[in-house]
Amino acid sequence: MKNSIFYFCLLLVCATKLCVADNIETSHKQAAKLAQHNTDFFTGPQSSGIFDSSDTLTASVLTTNTSKGLPETVYGNPETAKVKLTIYSAATCAHCAGYDNETIPQLMKLVQSGDLLLVLRPFIAHSPWDLLATQISWVRGREHQHALFGKFLRNQEKWLHPVIYNKEDAVESAAYMQKLSDALAIASKKTGIKVEEIKAKLFIPKDDPAGLLKVFALTDLGLNIDDIQKMFEDKDFERQILLLTLDARDGDKLVNFTPAIYVQKHPQQEGLGVLQSENLEYDAVATLIEEAKNNM
Repeated sequence: MKNSIFYFCLLLVCATKLCVADNIETSHKQAAKLAQHNTDFFTGPQSSGIFDSSDTLTASVLTTNTSKGLPETVYGNPETAKVKLTIYSAATCAHCAGYDNETIPQLMKLVQSGDLLLVLRPFIAHSPWDLLATQISWVRGREHQHALFGKFLRNQEKWLHPVIYNKEDAVESAAYMQKLSDALAIASKKTGIKVEEIKAKLFIPKDDPAGLLKVFALTDLGLNIDDIQKMFEDKDFERQILLLTLDARDGDKLVNFTPAIYVQKHPQQEGLGVLQSENLEYDAVATLIEEAKNNM
C-alpha cells in the first residue's frame, strides 16, 4: 500500500513537471512567433509611416530629436526615498502584465511610506505595438498614463494574441483580416463613426498588424478618436518615447529584457545603479530599503 502511494506521488510530481515544462515551451514558441512576426513588420509599412530598421531608427532619433526625454511617470518622494526603482515595461510583455498587476500595487505601500521612489518607463521591444500602446497611454496626460498602459498589459488577448500568425499563410492572413474587419464594425456601431473614417484617422490599412490595438483604444479604453490621431501625428513625442529605449540600452543599464528593474540606493546621491537579473518582489525591495537605511 505504501509503495502504491509512493509511486502515485512520484507519478503526480512527474506529470506536474511535464505540464510546467510544456507551458514554458508553449510560452517560448509564442514569444518566438511574435519575434518573427515583429521582424517581418519592423522594416515594412507601419501605421503612421515607414518604421525603420533598428540601426536606421537609432540614427534618426539621435540626429533629429529636438526635445528632452519623455517625462517619467514617478511615484514617491525623491527627498526621502532610500531606494529608487526604474522599471522598464513593454506592452507586449506577458511577464510585465503579471508584475504590473500583482507586484506594483504592493510596492506602492513602500512608496506611501516615503522609502521608495518608483519610476515607470516604457521599453519598445516589439514594434509597432509597444510604441503605439505607449503613445496612446499618454493621450489623457501623465495622471492617467499608468492606468491606460496597464489596460493594454491586462488585455493582450484582445489586441496582441490574434496578430501572432503566419503572414505567408493565406488562411491565417484571411482570418486575421476578418477579425480586424469585425472589430472595426463593432467600433463603428459603438462610437457612431463610419468604418472608413476610423481607418483613415487611425491609419489602419487592410492588413495593419496594429489594427486591433488601435480599435481597442477606441472601444475598450473609450478614448476620443481625434485625440488618438493627434498623438499618432506627434512625431516629436514619438522620438521622446524612443529615446527612453535607446537610453535603456546604453551605459550601465544595457536593458534587453522586460520587465527590467534598475536599482539605485540613496537616489539623492550621484552614482551608478544596478540592473537586476530577475524581478524584485515586495520582500526583496523591502530588504534593499533596510540595507540602504543601515548604510546611511
